[in-house]
Amino acid sequence: MGMRNSQDPYGSHASLVDRVIGNAYEVVKAVYLRLGEIGYIASNMEAVVITAKNLPDTSTVMVPGRLGQRGERVEIAMSSKVTMDTLVASSVMILDAAGNAYQDGNGNFLFSIKNGKLIIKLMSDAPTTMVSAEVRWLITYRIR
Repeated sequence: MGMRNSQDPYGSHASLVDRVIGNAYEVVKAVYLRLGEIGYIASNMEAVVITAKNLPDTSTVMVPGRLGQRGERVEIAMSSKVTMDTLVASSVMILDAAGNAYQDGNGNFLFSIKNGKLIIKLMSDAPTTMVSAEVRWLITYRIR
């Protein structure tokens, strides 16, 4: 960054940044590059806490699937390792054709779990890149 003293009248603001954050630029950049994942974890914090409390007694499985067309309802079968009685927590993430990740609760899709299946519906006003997008259903379940 800047090589001049921050008090130097010919210096740039970069030297002030250097003085305040030191060599933390790499750390800030790494966090910036992971903001999507950090947001996903933050919005699923309840599931993270439940899983952490039950960690020795639980396992997690990812069940893949695909969305349908706008307004279409799709069913994805739960992993054979899981029953409704052993289900602890679950979250859904959609990865669209443009590389965007959508979390449950963003308004672009609705989902519920009934009779051992994820029932997911893409809303009619969802982005077109979400049509036939990849579904990642993370399920945490009791193993004891």
